[in-house]
Amino acid sequence: MHIILFCQRRSMDKTTLRRYRKGFAAIILVCLLISSCVTEAVSSEEPYYDIDSTTDGSLSNGSIIENSAIKEDSNVEQLFQSEEFFPEYDMPVGYTRLARLAENNTVLYLLPLKDRYIRFFDRETSTEGILCGKPECTHDLETCNAFAPGAFLSYYNGYIYFTGASQNQDMAFIQKYPNGLYRMSLQGTDRIYIQDLMGDLNGNAFFAIHRGYVYMGNRIEIIESGKYKYKIQFTRQKLGDTENNLEIIFEDDSTEEGSDFLCQLAGNHMYLLIKRYTVSDHINFEHINLYDFDLRNGGERSIWEERFEDGLFVTGLGVYENKPVFVRVDPYYVKDDIIIYSVSEEERSFVQTGEAHLGQTYYSYVGDGVVMGMGNKSDTGRDYVVLDIQGSILYQGEVPFSQTIQENNKYFGTMVLTASSDRFLVYYNADIPRDSGRSETYYQVTELRFNESEQIRNLMEYVVD
Repeated sequence: MHIILFCQRRSMDKTTLRRYRKGFAAIILVCLLISSCVTEAVSSEEPYYDIDSTTDGSLSNGSIIENSAIKEDSNVEQLFQSEEFFPEYDMPVGYTRLARLAENNTVLYLLPLKDRYIRFFDRETSTEGILCGKPECTHDLETCNAFAPGAFLSYYNGYIYFTGASQNQDMAFIQKYPNGLYRMSLQGTDRIYIQDLMGDLNGNAFFAIHRGYVYMGNRIEIIESGKYKYKIQFTRQKLGDTENNLEIIFEDDSTEEGSDFLCQLAGNHMYLLIKRYTVSDHINFEHINLYDFDLRNGGERSIWEERFEDGLFVTGLGVYENKPVFVRVDPYYVKDDIIIYSVSEEERSFVQTGEAHLGQTYYSYVGDGVVMGMGNKSDTGRDYVVLDIQGSILYQGEVPFSQTIQENNKYFGTMVLTASSDRFLVYYNADIPRDSGRSETYYQVTELRFNESEQIRNLMEYVVD
């Protein structure tokens, strides 16, 4: 399947674009699947891949296995025979582009910003650390099993996958395609190189492993006639394919600066929402195209195309009851409106509410039929609100800062890692100044569970130089 779609060109002045980016940079929603680091996860389904290393898998000397033989099982097509959700093989609803977290029922895996080592938190034992099973490793060199210099981390079929430098021996190939895919066991052992990745993963790219394929999407920067221009491209490669076969799912000819995208994989569908922004007489406009791609048989259909002129912008895309859902809010926090859309080719519905506005609040659809909002910062934490799909408030309160942040913080960022109708995870990072004049980056991962007595729990706290 090779689909090329032409989209209209629009423009946006750079000042407004910077304002838009600043408003939306407050919170990024990231949600990933995870597994246990002490006991290997066992899928309820029979594996669709038999994965055998080319050696015995021992990496005690810090070497990287050149490649693994991922043999396609005859049952792989069974994944595409159903629209059911397969936890071991499907991208979870609510994921966004910064795939730096994964989890299962017992263990959290995290690849923090400003850090290059995968960390874990075991809920059963309340232990945390660097995910490396190599004896006597100091965890400060590239030979560490947890070393992950790329930006993406994912759980798939009982393993942790992450991106890093390509191991291709062709220098011309590496210059064009610098990224590769690695895999490691849940115990931090058997680190191996899987394949070269030919999709663009620079900046705020999209990355997911779903039903035997690696999906990659990005807004690609090109130079034409001395000017910077942009196009949006989505590709996929079969997991374990060493022949470097790249399939282009979507590519447009958009060249305006004010463009972006959201993507969600669900069953045999890829929902892609393309956003373009224009400004006229100081009024913000947003033009959206929502597509549904058939991942089993090929082909695509346009679900919705519309130009909004109310100053609101799309902030999140997910799937609920087999329909794509997205949220539109005011990125400059002037209007209280929160509009939740549920869309199909046959039906469109929306709910509009301003009742849950917290002031300086970012709302986004996060899956499981809920919308998550993070609001104003105080000395002790940040306000939050959780709405159902009809816009009614389910929960609201404050996500507390740790004592370290309250006492030392000067600069910090907030990120919602994952959320559902009964809990969510929030990630704080803060620059802590030291007497030496340098600063250290402090990380805090906090979980709130709404239906349990222990509602708030700090899962991880650590410092990176």
